[in-house]
Amino acid sequence: MKKLVFLALALMLSTAALTTPTFASPNGNLAATQQQQPPALEPQEASDLYGKYYAEKDQAKRYQLAKEFLEKYPNVDVYWKKGPQTFIQRFELTQAFNKCDESAKAYFAAGSQNLANLNNMINACEAYQAKSPAPDVNVATRLSLATGFGVLAGFYTDTTRSATYAEKALKLLEPTAPPTKDTPADAWAKFRNENIARLTQYQGLFKLRQASPDNEAAISYLTKAAELKEPTVLKDPNTYLLRAEATTTLYTKLNTAYNNLTGDEKIAQVGKDALAKIYPVVEKMANDYGRVMALTEGKPEFKSIYDDAKSQAVEFGAFLNKNFKVDDLVKHFKADVSVADLSLKVEESATPPPTAPKGKGAKPVAGASAGGVVTGASDAKTAETPAKTPAKTPAKPAPKKRK
Repeated sequence: MKKLVFLALALMLSTAALTTPTFASPNGNLAATQQQQPPALEPQEASDLYGKYYAEKDQAKRYQLAKEFLEKYPNVDVYWKKGPQTFIQRFELTQAFNKCDESAKAYFAAGSQNLANLNNMINACEAYQAKSPAPDVNVATRLSLATGFGVLAGFYTDTTRSATYAEKALKLLEPTAPPTKDTPADAWAKFRNENIARLTQYQGLFKLRQASPDNEAAISYLTKAAELKEPTVLKDPNTYLLRAEATTTLYTKLNTAYNNLTGDEKIAQVGKDALAKIYPVVEKMANDYGRVMALTEGKPEFKSIYDDAKSQAVEFGAFLNKNFKVDDLVKHFKADVSVADLSLKVEESATPPPTAPKGKGAKPVAGASAGGVVTGASDAKTAETPAKTPAKTPAKPAPKKRK
């Protein structure tokens, strides 16, 4: 039986408040305006309404007056229309951003990750992006983190949209130079490194959860995510449980092919060739479960995950070598899970390959949110929320007897 345990691995992201969109003078550069003779504004009613718009301090009221002026007097000189038009555009951009920000806060609040909140965030933030004159790295990143988390948690299934969000965000995260002059270089580097690693991990997840899983691509993305050595992803057991899941699927195919051989074929060269393909895959699975053990050992709250990972590592390690000691595997990764796999000596075994876990193997399950902002990276204000990345482990495989 598969057990769920929530891993408290907080995704530490930069915390900073960004400035909201500001409004220009209702008529652009006032000093320049005063140096030239403005065209006449007629009729008098139009002049009076413009005066009210210009003098109004309340932003919402000024917005309504600007719209009323343009609707009632569409034929006035462009000089008089420019200010209200610019004000309306910026006001609507700010309103759209605020809705995006509020929906993101609602989704990222502890315990509030669900499909309804995610869809609200998607709709609000896509509306903001449609109005924004330039891509917003913060909004793009948070959208991709939000949908990626939804896929990890299992309540969101649109992996195509999720992958598209991730690709767009990763593109915006490519530059090593801060996106604006107000963005501190160290804050940008931290934000960039953490999110590139997390979104690369999610790309591997999307390959596993898409309608036709691409396990080899998933392994490639997850390996790349680990190789980035960003602590929040490098030390996240889900990175290795997801990779073990993808590897399990490959193993299942090889194991099935071996079990379909006749007794005579299994002891002949064809059987040896089949095992030669199985051995390195089993070694990879044992090593990834060893990494999970190293990350969860001695932590009572993670005992379920540790026990399940240990049962997998022992099962597959013993298949390769009857003298296999799981403690040696854990010791190998205890100080650094990024080290190369431990080579497990293969000996001739009378035991057939273990049966792969049922379903898709290890299935990590998220229990909280991931997201954040970086100072000066956006023209609008967003909020940062730390993340917890829990995991779900597979059932222990049972060995098959040789036929």
